[in-house]
Amino acid sequence: MFKNILLIGGSGFVGQGLCEALKNKYNITNFDLKKNKIKKIKEIKSNISNYKNLYNAIKKNDVIVLCAAMSNINISEKKISKTIFKNIYLVSKILEILIKFKNKKFIFLSSIYVNGNNRDVYKLSKITSEKLIVDFLGKYKKNYVILRLPTMCGLYNRGTDVISIFKKNLNKNKNLIINGDGNQMRNFLFNEDFSKQFHNFFSKKYNNKILNIFSKYNISINNLAKIFVKLNSNIKIIKKLDKFREDDFDLRSINLSKLRNIIKIKSEDNINNKIKNFIQKK
Repeated sequence: MFKNILLIGGSGFVGQGLCEALKNKYNITNFDLKKNKIKKIKEIKSNISNYKNLYNAIKKNDVIVLCAAMSNINISEKKISKTIFKNIYLVSKILEILIKFKNKKFIFLSSIYVNGNNRDVYKLSKITSEKLIVDFLGKYKKNYVILRLPTMCGLYNRGTDVISIFKKNLNKNKNLIINGDGNQMRNFLFNEDFSKQFHNFFSKKYNNKILNIFSKYNISINNLAKIFVKLNSNIKIIKKLDKFREDDFDLRSINLSKLRNIIKIKSEDNINNKIKNFIQKK
């Protein structure tokens, strides 16, 4: 049974949610330059590129979860070399260390973006990392699980997802700006729901699999904006058709019937209540 969990880059958006959800049942170590806001966890303040520190941290833990990544698609396009370094090179360093030990499990957070028709550096970096993990750890018979996540939102967010941006505008009585026609579909996964159920992926039944993770919240940007407008009659929706991005992810570009290993993260609330609760939180 796994007890010691290492979160590499655990001070970020998803990482903090995992620390909060796992700390009462597992021994959590956060490996990050930035201190985590979550209490009752062990902190290793270090750059991920520090091989010695990374080696010792992996040696002492059972499950290694890589949370650190360049995850903003727009920034990734502008900083290609940094994206390759954080999303590919650092994965290769972790793999080099992992093959030296027995009975460890590597969990890699990827993206359902890799299933779409979009062409961008972020997608390429995730596909390359997945290939490295599958081939390299497969060759050395080491356990891993790859989780392809949808659009993450909610607790500890960075303020860059569309739900967080709409929330800021709503609180400031500013209109909601939609780039394109707004028909783009998203699947939104709230961090708190994902974190609470994350421990399920420690199970052996998920070993050496690529899992496509979804919530029950499929919604267009148009319909998402309408939920916010109903909560504040002082704002309205403005569409900028000339700002449409060719690389903008659209769930409709994925043939869901052909996807294997789909995991649905459970949630009791509907999307309207989820958003209302999120808006009420600071």
